Amino acid sequence: MLIRSDDLLSGKHGRSGHFVRFYDDGDVMLDEVATFLDQAVRTDGKGIVIATQDHMDVLRRRLGPAAVRVSWMDADAALAQFMVDGRPDPARFDAAIGTAVAAACAGGATVDAFG
Repeated sequence: MLIRSDDLLSGKHGRSGHFVRFYDDGDVMLDEVATFLDQAVRTDGKGIVIATQDHMDVLRRRLGPAAVRVSWMDADAALAQFMVDGRPDPARFDAAIGTAVAAACAGGATVDAFG
């Protein structure tokens, strides 16, 4: 089933879950991610971004002041923390990514993540 980006961003399919999107246009992807994160921080939530430096730079510019409510993680550095022999190690993943999610959730904030 194809789910439109507008439906995901509107919450039509719920406000929690795991959504996967494939893109062939980086600008469209960055527009959607910026909108996704902006909606999160406007509703007192927080964001987590795991991306390349170029993508983080673009998203920070698009978010403006709202970018301070987002935790930024370099994709290569994050992968290096939890990949072992080409596979994710669950304990290392929890230490690297789970810790970031727990910190963002502290105080009851909802968290929207991209990466």
